[in-house]
Amino acid sequence: MWESERMELLRDIDGYCERIDASYWAEPVNALTNLAFVLAAVLMWRRSAGAPLARVLCIVLGVIGLGSYLFHTHAQVWAAIVDVTPILIYILLYIFAVNRDVWRMPWWMAALGAAAFVPYAVLTVPIWQNLPVLGV
Repeated sequence: MWESERMELLRDIDGYCERIDASYWAEPVNALTNLAFVLAAVLMWRRSAGAPLARVLCIVLGVIGLGSYLFHTHAQVWAAIVDVTPILIYILLYIFAVNRDVWRMPWWMAALGAAAFVPYAVLTVPIWQNLPVLGV
């Protein structure tokens, strides 16, 4: 990894949520509320016995809590990646699960439906961001 890439990963991110400075506990509410994701993952793990995909979703949900905690405490580029990657994985797994288990699609069609979310998101996120109520 090049030095400039390493430095970019360590760059501080500011200007969102409740962050007031670059210190570790600058977002205490966001940091601590991520425990709810871990708690939900543990509770749902107990309810999801015999459902392998539900168990995978529980694991990813717990990782979302940990990744979001890291982002809201460290607030650097690497932590943002650790925050959003499991969220994307969860979304794709959830779409696959709903397609397969609720809509009763064959697994390959459910997978195609989940994969179709990526270009949909790429094309529509800029639109949603420009709406006065939803935009940042």
